Amino acid sequence: MTQALDGAIAALPEPISSTHVTLLAECVLRAAKTGERDPAVMQRLALLELQIMPRV
Repeated sequence: MTQALDGAIAALPEPISSTHVTLLAECVLRAAKTGERDPAVMQRLALLELQIMPRV
């Protein structure tokens, strides 16, 4: 999970907000909870979810 989160954070442009880090971490945890174990898949899921989230 750490590898997935670190990779997702590294893929974001600077500066990275703490909100984005939190959202990525939550997505990685959700993916792990459903049984996903591949860090690359968890990373892609987190980045995709962040990309499609509505912006406030």
